[in-house]
Amino acid sequence: PTHRSPSEAEARAVHQALSLLHPEVIEELSKPKQEEGGCGSRHLVLDALVGTILSQNTTDVQSHRSFAALKQAFPTWEMVRTSPPAAIEAVIKSCGLAETKTARVQAIVQLLHD
Repeated sequence: PTHRSPSEAEARAVHQALSLLHPEVIEELSKPKQEEGGCGSRHLVLDALVGTILSQNTTDVQSHRSFAALKQAFPTWEMVRTSPPAAIEAVIKSCGLAETKTARVQAIVQLLHD
């Protein structure tokens, strides 16, 4: 990193001090994570955003299934960006509004690409 402050040593000192003040947080963070499937449990911001788009006007179960199907059919966001909309729509149709959601997702991925 090119930033001047905080230094790695300063960051580690703060982490150590907070760890001593709040051991319950460290304990919680040390537990294995269970994948809940919700938008907030996704590690990548883009995954969470697309999950949120897919969740509009449908059930959680349907949106989670559609997200999993989307990632299986198109493992990279570049594939989503360059695929014909009809191919994506076919994969996510079970969550409803597939045409609208596909357009939004592809627009976002294109914007990030540009």
